[in-house]
Amino acid sequence: MRFKLSVNTPILALISILLLAPSLANSNTIPVNVTTPNTAVRGEGFNIDFDDSQPTGTSYELWENGSRLTGRTSSPIYRVINKAGVYTHKIRACKYGCGNFGETNTIKILPPTPKNLTASITGRDSITAKWSSTSYDDSYYISIKFGSNRWKEFGPYSSTEVTWSGLNSGLRGYRIKSCNNNVCSPYSSRILLNLDTTPPTPVSINSPSTSVRGQSFALTFDNNQPNGTSYQLWENGSYLTSNTSGTINRTITTPGVYNYKIRACRYGCGDFGNEITIIVKPDIPTNLVIKNIEGYDATLSWNSTGEDDSYFIDTRDEANTLTTYGPFIKSTATITVLTGGLYKFKVRAFNNNVSSTASTEISAEINNSEFINVLDYYDVNKGYDSMLTNALEKSHKLYFPSGVNYVFNQPISNSKDGKLHLVGDGMYNTVLRFNSIVGLDLSDTTIVKNDVLVKDLQIRTNFMDKSQYNEESIGIKIYNATSNVSFKNIALIAFGKGLDIKRLDQTSFDNILIKASEFGVYANITLSQNKLGLLHFKRLNIEQSRFAQSEYGDHAIKLTSSNNTPVGSSLILENSVIENTGGVAIWAGNITNVTLDNVHFEKNMHEDVELLTENLAVQPISLYMANSLTGSTLNLRNVYSATKDKSNCRSVVYTNENVSINARGVRIANYNKDADSELPKILHSVFSAETLNGHTKGLVTTDVKDTVIWSIPSTQCN
Repeated sequence: MRFKLSVNTPILALISILLLAPSLANSNTIPVNVTTPNTAVRGEGFNIDFDDSQPTGTSYELWENGSRLTGRTSSPIYRVINKAGVYTHKIRACKYGCGNFGETNTIKILPPTPKNLTASITGRDSITAKWSSTSYDDSYYISIKFGSNRWKEFGPYSSTEVTWSGLNSGLRGYRIKSCNNNVCSPYSSRILLNLDTTPPTPVSINSPSTSVRGQSFALTFDNNQPNGTSYQLWENGSYLTSNTSGTINRTITTPGVYNYKIRACRYGCGDFGNEITIIVKPDIPTNLVIKNIEGYDATLSWNSTGEDDSYFIDTRDEANTLTTYGPFIKSTATITVLTGGLYKFKVRAFNNNVSSTASTEISAEINNSEFINVLDYYDVNKGYDSMLTNALEKSHKLYFPSGVNYVFNQPISNSKDGKLHLVGDGMYNTVLRFNSIVGLDLSDTTIVKNDVLVKDLQIRTNFMDKSQYNEESIGIKIYNATSNVSFKNIALIAFGKGLDIKRLDQTSFDNILIKASEFGVYANITLSQNKLGLLHFKRLNIEQSRFAQSEYGDHAIKLTSSNNTPVGSSLILENSVIENTGGVAIWAGNITNVTLDNVHFEKNMHEDVELLTENLAVQPISLYMANSLTGSTLNLRNVYSATKDKSNCRSVVYTNENVSINARGVRIANYNKDADSELPKILHSVFSAETLNGHTKGLVTTDVKDTVIWSIPSTQCN
């Protein structure tokens, strides 16, 4: 359309033409279509194409999701979108203004497909899948194809790892995709994994039935199980080690009984096969020799096999009768046979309830020709006192046969030269009864070294009624003994003091029974010649009775000392029982080394406050040490205490603060059977201490292991 103006054209017409011109120009602009890919990956660019050859268009407006994005003069427009989702695009041409939009185009912006997908077996019936993160808070879906089944999708997952358990055996395929804003990436390529959940077959194990401490032994097994890649060895119910070779070498340094079993493992473990038992023995004692034979006594020695070992000696007489002696804690021992003749000897080490193989056998001839039979000097008209006098004039070695009712009105004393050997047929077979205050009197004389020996006898008071009980009576009285004295297999019955000891150097007691006595052992250790004293009890059994004034009697062992006692003297109590007594009281401060080994305390109680310090409350105490010097040591090994509790508190061990306690295998039981008593009180302290002025209490143990306390009552005791 053309307009022709002239000078005659009205002004209003001219204005109308000018206003109409833009509209006429836009009416010639054609709508423009836009073209994009159907999909693109987040963060990766793509082209938006359109026809930029419109004759009436000099620029083009691109709109995205209903909003103007940009303007361009030519195609294509390069676009990068960093957020997954669905996007629409449209465009229009413009010149002095813009024409209509062409068709709208849609594109999906996808998250990237996850990379590095793996699947691995992490248990017998479990599989774990892992992959690399695609970021941007994407979630993940995993599709799994099991066997010939269809693909099944699982998800969404927010992490990059997932585990499935309880799976069945079979071949599985895995693929993964990521999703965000309701759009998802394509699935990854599939991976395959075959799972076999069949458990490993139980594995049999073999080994020798015995071994020796410190020696290696081999445990062998079949390591070709189809579903086993490693093998677990268990020892005494606990896991020990894993192995794949089929042989495990083991060295054990502690004798005992050891049980072994093994199982195959692969992502999990199968059942155990057979269980085997190996006995690890102590070493065999070597160099067994007979050091001395005296009468029916044979002293043997051998090489020690270990500090924790004890020993048994096996003997066979001419009739091949086996007799076992022991246990002995040292590598030397003296045993007493019953009759003379040719004897064979072997020694075995013993530890943790396991015995070694016996040593090489040795033999020796034993006789009792040096001892005289006291009955050869018995005169029925003169009695047993005269018999004893006549026999001692003949020899200091006297043999008392069993089956005789020996009754003496005077004590037996050692001979003028200090030598005395009294031997019977056993503490329950040969019984010596005394109407005198003292049974055996070894006082106020010099005793020749190793020349006082009393064994295999029962020494008792000769009364049948409780009213005749004499608290001043003494079973064996030992005063001023300046050398070794030995007592073996002795029973002391119904004396005020079973053993009354004053001023001695070294005395050994083995298998002593003291019963129905006010005091079991009453000793004042005053040593001569500055020697270190040793009071050594083995197999001491002290049982008090109702003959005593108090319900339970006084101390089983009470030790006191004077200033002349050398510091460092020792008390050793082993393999012993202390029952129904006042326990063990050590007031001898200079006795600084006290050892209790395999000692059993039962129902011990002390009720006489005057016998203790003023500051010590009434307490049932198994072991009491007062006035102990700095550096004193108490060694407890395999000690059992079950003490009847009638007081407010109790301590099993009561010392002052100067004593260091080393405890191994201590067992403590609360023993309260009184139906009318209050509720038992809690143990204030199994090990307690108090300074001499009574102001300090506290635990004084320096090393306590394997200590067990049970039946603890509920009420706290202050």
